[in-house]
Amino acid sequence: MRRIAKGRSPKLLSDWRQGRNVGCPSMPLDYDAFRRDAAARAAVEDSLFREQGGLCAYTEMRIKLETEPRDVGFHIEHVKAQAICRDEGQGEDVDYQNMVAAYPAPNQKAKCSFGAIAKGDWPSADTQADFVSPLGVNCEDRISFDHRGGLAKSGDLAAHKTIEKLGLENEPLDTFRREAVSATRRQVEESAGSPKRALKIAVKMLRNIEAAEQTLADGGTALLPQFASAQKAYLKWRIKKLRYAVG
Repeated sequence: MRRIAKGRSPKLLSDWRQGRNVGCPSMPLDYDAFRRDAAARAAVEDSLFREQGGLCAYTEMRIKLETEPRDVGFHIEHVKAQAICRDEGQGEDVDYQNMVAAYPAPNQKAKCSFGAIAKGDWPSADTQADFVSPLGVNCEDRISFDHRGGLAKSGDLAAHKTIEKLGLENEPLDTFRREAVSATRRQVEESAGSPKRALKIAVKMLRNIEAAEQTLADGGTALLPQFASAQKAYLKWRIKKLRYAVG
């Protein structure tokens, strides 16, 4: 699971929040009111897309954002579920630090067996410790991938529960992720001709991903490859093997 480093709230969202209060009929501070403000919503969508490098927060699938004409292929997801935010009445459903971009786009008719749709309103207020959040500092260690694109095995019970609730091993997500890693493997192996050449290609691909991640960490703009965490796991594994072969 790729960690998302949250940036500052977009100015239009901060401006929209000014003077609003939870439960105030004329100036409510809640998500229903927020999403009716097209400009503030667009500013949040743009910011989430940028800081996540164009990937879904939970699945790392590619998400789409086009500005002219505007076409948003993801929804604004609440890490702490909207239902809990409403019950607690603290306005966290419009707190930028609780928002991520997630597949699929809103109001999709087809049921999705993975990601935000599978997660629903989980975890409840009293089971938050069972959730490994993509905002957590150690999420990349707790939910990681093997060199084939599968989930790495661990004894972390919360990680297992999160994988189950997010459907990270469900179809077709598991197949999509494995196919993406296989495509990278073919790019490394079939374009090489020799272990030395394959090593050079693999190192370059890994450095490109890491450079894009650093650009995002520095507040810049970069697009990450789909399933970036699984891609990195494969490349690191292959580089180690190739370095041994090259000697």
